[in-house]
Amino acid sequence: MHPIYTNEAKSLLDETYPAAYPMKVRGTLRKFLHDGSSNVFACQPHQRRKAATLYTSGVDAAIKKITRMLEPYSALPTDGLFDDFAPVLAHPTGMIYWDDLRRGVDLVVLYDILVALTYRYPTLQSVPAATLRRQAHVIAMRPLFRVMRATRILNSGRAFEHG
Repeated sequence: MHPIYTNEAKSLLDETYPAAYPMKVRGTLRKFLHDGSSNVFACQPHQRRKAATLYTSGVDAAIKKITRMLEPYSALPTDGLFDDFAPVLAHPTGMIYWDDLRRGVDLVVLYDILVALTYRYPTLQSVPAATLRRQAHVIAMRPLFRVMRATRILNSGRAFEHG
């Protein structure tokens, strides 16, 4: 289980958490895990890996971007980084999901760490910490939001066309 601490990262978990930044619609991790897993499990066994890739393709790129944003903080101490925050589990206990989609959880955990580090070390980078958090939020949310598009592609049958 992966705990999520910061309010910004919690806003990516579920619609019940207040949005960190005002936007009309947002992607959430639990919807990503639920809808993605439901659709992958609904596929024929030999198509499941390809279907999962449809959901995770943007997640891998986002993880790389967030990891690059974390590099300036790599040598800094992180003791007590989340002491002022109350933890919430990234996904409900007992939730069954396709294992490849776990990368979405990893993405939100990395974003959570970045947010906490920008609060602890706000002047470390030349970019203001609030701007950095906002950029990272967009990077983390975008692939979670794409679950609707991936579902449409999967349901239309275009995901398995040969040609």
